[in-house]
Amino acid sequence: MFIGMFKNFFLVIIYIGIRFGYSHAYKDKLNKDDIKSESYYREIIDKYSIAALSYIDGFNVDSKDIIATVLSLKLKEKIVIENDIKVINDDVNGLEGNEKYILECLKENKEIVFSRFKELVKKDCFNKQLLKIQFNIFNEKYVVTYIITAISLFLLNVIMFLLPNDILNYIPAWLAILIFLGGIFAVIFMPVIGFIYIFSKGIFSSLNPFTRTKLGVQINKNMEGLKKYIKDFSNLNERKIKEIELWDEYLIYSVMFNKNKKIIKELEDKIKISKRVNISFEVEK
Repeated sequence: MFIGMFKNFFLVIIYIGIRFGYSHAYKDKLNKDDIKSESYYREIIDKYSIAALSYIDGFNVDSKDIIATVLSLKLKEKIVIENDIKVINDDVNGLEGNEKYILECLKENKEIVFSRFKELVKKDCFNKQLLKIQFNIFNEKYVVTYIITAISLFLLNVIMFLLPNDILNYIPAWLAILIFLGGIFAVIFMPVIGFIYIFSKGIFSSLNPFTRTKLGVQINKNMEGLKKYIKDFSNLNERKIKEIELWDEYLIYSVMFNKNKKIIKELEDKIKISKRVNISFEVEK
């Protein structure tokens, strides 16, 4: 009977650890619809590349973001778009990594490897402090709390054990029992819960490893307001590439938000995009 109760108690401990790990991983889960804005945002967000903004907005990039990046390079007078695309200024100063890569491919008439482009976009988001790793054991406040609590409970038991009997007589029996049970909990059960929590959250977080920083959250909120503004107050879906000087970044945003199919169709045959897999992206610790 005692063995059965002990086994059930450990199952409860395991469940608590997994439950906490899952709940905190789910709380941090990235979702492209997790931030919505009811207000409009009209300002140009010019500190970040188009592709980086798109990734922070939807946590993904696709071929339309490559097209939007090409338009951005045109607006920055790096290329001209006629029957084909020609590089007229290969100075990469001030460009982000993904923009440099696109410009290099256009200059050398090479295929744009989509996986490589996506890796560089993620790296640019990290460099611009828009993105961070969701789970890092050294940043887990719950781990620190567990450690401090466990050490405190253990030290209380050590102190009680070292106290002379005449002092122990002044300590209420119920308090002594609580400290003793706390010590057992700290030495046996808390490490088990902590280990399971860390392990389970690491597993759940690996399915969705990145999250926005506070700056990223604010940028995403601005993007949602900008998306709403472009949708409600413009007819950018009818504009063409030659009108980019008139509409500036707004026309590029319309492509990024997939609101201008004409430009996407006009440019997709001029750009070579390869879907072959490239080296996986790694974040520097």
